[in-house]
Amino acid sequence: MLKMYRKNKNCFFVLLLFAVQAVTAKAQSALSLKQAVETISAYNQANTPDKIFVHTDKWNYNKEDTLWFKSYILNATTMASSTKSGVMYLEISDGENHIITRNMVAVKNGSGSGYIPLNNRFLGGTYILRAYTNWNRNFGDKYVFTRQFFINDLEDAVWRVNSRFDIVKNAASDKLMANLTFLRNDGLGPIGEELNTRVSWAGSNFYRAKITPTPNGEANFAFDLPPEADLKEISINLTKKNKKGADVTLNIPVIANRDDKLSVQFMPEGGNILAGLVNKVAFKVLNEQGYGVDIEGGVYNNNNELVAQMSSTHKGMGTFYLNALNNETYTARITYRGVKLNFTLPAVKPSGIMLQVDNIRSADSLTVYVAPTQDVQHTGESYYLIGQSRGGNCYGAVVNSGNGAVRIKISKKIFLTGVAKLTLFNTTMQPLATRAFFIDHHDVINFSVTPTAGHHTWGDSVSIKVKASDKDGRPVSGNFSVAITSNNLVEQDSTGISNLNVKLLLNDDLQGNVENPGWYFSAGDERLKAMALDNLLLTQGWTNYNWQVVFQPLKKPEFEPEPEFAVKGRVKTMFNKPIPHTGIVLMSTKPIIVTDTTSNDKGEFMFTDLYPVDTMTFKLQARNLKGKSSNVKLEVDEFVPPVFTLPQQRIIPWYVNIDTARSSAIREGRLQTEENIKVSGQQLKEVQVKAKKVVSGSKGLLAPGEADLIFTAEDIQKMGRVSLGDILLDHVPGLRYGLPKAANRNSYNMNQSTSMVVDIPSVFDTEGPGYNLRNVPTYFIVDGVSTLETTSAGINYANYIRTIFHYLQADDIKGIEVITSYANQNTYVNKYIRRHNPMAKAKDYTFVEITTYSGNGLFTRTTVGTYTYRPLVFAPKKEFYVPKYNVKNSSQGIDARPTIYWNPDVVTDENGNAEIVFYTTGKRNDLHIAIQGADMFGKLGSAGIKIMIPD
Repeated sequence: MLKMYRKNKNCFFVLLLFAVQAVTAKAQSALSLKQAVETISAYNQANTPDKIFVHTDKWNYNKEDTLWFKSYILNATTMASSTKSGVMYLEISDGENHIITRNMVAVKNGSGSGYIPLNNRFLGGTYILRAYTNWNRNFGDKYVFTRQFFINDLEDAVWRVNSRFDIVKNAASDKLMANLTFLRNDGLGPIGEELNTRVSWAGSNFYRAKITPTPNGEANFAFDLPPEADLKEISINLTKKNKKGADVTLNIPVIANRDDKLSVQFMPEGGNILAGLVNKVAFKVLNEQGYGVDIEGGVYNNNNELVAQMSSTHKGMGTFYLNALNNETYTARITYRGVKLNFTLPAVKPSGIMLQVDNIRSADSLTVYVAPTQDVQHTGESYYLIGQSRGGNCYGAVVNSGNGAVRIKISKKIFLTGVAKLTLFNTTMQPLATRAFFIDHHDVINFSVTPTAGHHTWGDSVSIKVKASDKDGRPVSGNFSVAITSNNLVEQDSTGISNLNVKLLLNDDLQGNVENPGWYFSAGDERLKAMALDNLLLTQGWTNYNWQVVFQPLKKPEFEPEPEFAVKGRVKTMFNKPIPHTGIVLMSTKPIIVTDTTSNDKGEFMFTDLYPVDTMTFKLQARNLKGKSSNVKLEVDEFVPPVFTLPQQRIIPWYVNIDTARSSAIREGRLQTEENIKVSGQQLKEVQVKAKKVVSGSKGLLAPGEADLIFTAEDIQKMGRVSLGDILLDHVPGLRYGLPKAANRNSYNMNQSTSMVVDIPSVFDTEGPGYNLRNVPTYFIVDGVSTLETTSAGINYANYIRTIFHYLQADDIKGIEVITSYANQNTYVNKYIRRHNPMAKAKDYTFVEITTYSGNGLFTRTTVGTYTYRPLVFAPKKEFYVPKYNVKNSSQGIDARPTIYWNPDVVTDENGNAEIVFYTTGKRNDLHIAIQGADMFGKLGSAGIKIMIPD
């Protein structure tokens, strides 16, 4: 008996009854298939997340670059533009997860764009770019767009390091042999420079030495590994002097693998290995660094008999079939680089029901097998098989176990391109087995580009025709972002992570780190890649469903969607009772706004239609029904940012093991700059122009504008409504909470027995000052009064400062001055420190001078019935500068721009056509065109095209 009914234009729900008898009484008392499908569909519609992709003009950056971006916010199921989110949050953190910058991005019709200047707050290093919507915070970190990138420091004083590690097996402990080769960016090796070397693990140093590289920049040394050490947590710290004589520390992660330390995960298809059935078992083999390695081996039973062969297909992943017997233990014996290892498979379950899916690339249907064990077959119970495509329901069937093993054909047409899954439930909607698989209808947008014919010299205008079409060659009208970069100057992504199709259709629906996801869709052996992709889904497919929640009454989400930027809040009495129907006025000078509204029955209010600009400050005022503000309190919903964990993959500093593409890009960039200097005929001496910022009303000890780092009232307003702690920790490079690192504890003496002599005032306990700036303890002055004087004996100074960090808000602070240079340090030490410690050295202390609007130190006042609201800054927008050369003059030099063209809004017309125009940059016209985007109704497109402009 077969009954089919249409739910929507893309998906069908199929009711399959593989039994003559009626469903059991137990099934009748539970949910019917129709009820189950409708419940899941209602949950899906109420809880569909946004999928986010951010296209940046380059993969990695140099210091002082500009990061240009275009964001796409799409419905996770339909891939049409999101109707929930009109605001996106974009943030960049460093390799230690400290936020460097955070902005809002205005989203319209599913996209937004802007730029982030990578100013002097961004040192050379590793950074994490994250993008999310408030709505997506309901669904965990998986729906946060995350990408790691590097900022290269191209100064000659900064070294690049190539590392190689080998492990020698010893009876007592393993010995790690380190081979490091140092290169400066000018290609010269560091001749004769002594390096202080520390090797650390779990927060402590277990090896110290002084090493001097050979004339060719090579250094070799060895040390014993602690037996319990995790290689992923061991790093080598090398300290050297830069050209200014300051210490610079290079961090070299130990990247090595012990062949006998592999880990193997076994994932039976459907969830369990069942007795009496032929089970398909997927496996994944990882080395110590967490990357897949390919192996050969076999599976053996209790009698040491080979029952299955094992051979990985790609990146350590593969499958084998096992005819499992009850009470039998199975062991996998694998061989990797000559080392033989044993691993025990999951225990065999005597009872259950198996779900298997054959997803043959060339077939137009899936073949699904549902097989119960003998005891389950005898019950004759019914089960529900429900299929989902990109999170939306598209299939449903009832399977009766009394028929034994059942083979079902399901047309692939009912699934959308992307990750799909089938889940087997009992009639009380408990999930018993799940199988994820990938459907590919090859229906993404295709692009072709055609440059202007003929030869082009320096500064010539080049026109490129872009055509977008679907799989049948029909034109596609869509919204795309286009970046054109020089292949000689810019390294390109070789992993596929920067591919919008791969990210949204595959990566977002997998758990863990996917190595080189673009490989699965690249040219090559299609049969092999399809098999490897299915293995990937078997081992890393995941579900974001908490099925218990799905079948409970729908609840209001914790985080509401933001269809547009709005100012929301409540009006209350001083006793926290809402004041309904009272007037609230909102005023702003940039942009100029004066508007009002009235609170509802619950005292709630909301202002909308506020045009987003890069910096906004709103003044709100409310009065009670009698027109007075004496008993009125305003509360405004402030954005409380989430705290994310670092990505799972290990963060490698940008200067370690630079691949050929990056090394070539750095070298070519230097050559281009030098050539430009030669052609122009002169090189100006370095001139440093330092515009003085002045904090009005500062009671600091220095002349106005002489502090080493200054934040004025205007600077602080741009940071939004944040605390003093947020301002300092997010915007003062190197300021951290905790003891200075052992390598450079300037204010502490530590002997080898690790006892500590504290060289600080008695008000401090042995935890020290709590905060340090680049390894130097930091002290705080508020309106000319040192916090050393305002705290009391016996009070933990670190906790006291933390309290101040939370208490003082951006609204209270007029300016901040940071003191780090020797002369300035000495001035502050003379006044604030030497009264406590006459022998104090200036270099052992840094200071932060804080000026408040009240000028009364920690005592500030707020006007009753008013509220100053400074939201996060919107990412600024401007047109990408494309130079136009009206007169060709070779004496103008070589234009060495890495990003030649960036346009976040390339719109193809009804014929699928668009045109972009740029100007050549010199004799090297080997270009890479990156196109990302969508038609905003469900079709996605991504392309990386290499072209050569003849010169």
